[in-house]
Formats: sequence, C-alpha cells, structure tokens
Amino acid sequence: MNLLSIQNIKRNIMEISIVLTLSSSIPFLFHLAGLEGIRFLPIYLAILIGGYFVSLNSILIVSLLTPLFNYLLTGMPIHTPLPILQILTLELFVLAFAVSVIKEKNLNLIFKLALPILVARASSIVIILFYKNLTLNWFIDSRITGISGIILNVILAYLIVGKFNDKKRSK
Repeated sequence: MNLLSIQNIKRNIMEISIVLTLSSSIPFLFHLAGLEGIRFLPIYLAILIGGYFVSLNSILIVSLLTPLFNYLLTGMPIHTPLPILQILTLELFVLAFAVSVIKEKNLNLIFKLALPILVARASSIVIILFYKNLTLNWFIDSRITGISGIILNVILAYLIVGKFNDKKRSK
C-alpha cells in the first residue's frame, strides 16, 4: 500500500465516523426533545448534508450503518411489527446515492436537496410487496406525515450546505 491509499483510508474512516456520529446524535436529540421521528425525519439530515461533503463510498457506508447503529444504541427505529429499520436502510441508501448524483447537476440548491429526499421516501414502496402488515394506505399516510420533516431537512441542509458553498465561492 502506498501513502496515498493509506491517507484515503484514513480520510474515509474519518468521514464515516463524523457523519455516523451526527446521524445517530440528531435523531437521539429529537427523540429526547419528544419530537416524533416519523414527522420530522431527523435520521435523514446528516446523510443529506454529508452527501455534499464526503465521498460516495463513505456516504453509502454511513447510510447502511445509520439505522442499525441507531437501533443498537436506542432500540429505534423499530424492526417489528413494522419493518421501519429495513425501510430506513433502503431510503437512506437511496438518499445517499441520489444526493451524490444530483449535487453535480446544474439546479437550484433547494431542488438539489429536495429531490433526493423525495426519491428516497418514494423508493421504499417496494417494501410493501414483502411485508403483509404494510398497506398502501400506511405508506401514503406515513409519507404525508413526513412532509414537515422533508421541509425541515431541506431548510436546515440549505442553510448548512449553502453556507459552505458560499465560503468556497468567496475563496
């Protein structure tokens, strides 16, 4: 192994550690404050923002580890009777991938933040096919309930990503 690949490995480990810590801390703080995850979607925020600043490999790894890590730390997201753990794993993976693809497009930042979340939230409809206790009505209701969370995530990410983009442009 050369020095460059060791530096890349160290950088990836650091990226994964930082974003995974944030992706576990943010939902924990929301739940501690009595705010519902299904309404505010706090688990999405670190992935949405992290996708702008870390490598594709790092953000994809974090997206897969985040639901499991949160579950091991707090018992949430639940995995029975509804497969929320599995749903979030799929949605966060799609979110991470979508952010990585869309961030390079020539679009307004609001769209580049909103589009990945919308795609991610829609992607889990396939899970309904595999779980008999999930219905289309449940899926639609949970998407509607999460609209405020999508808006909150986009606004917070816009403020953070926009601030860093402004600093990069001014240099």
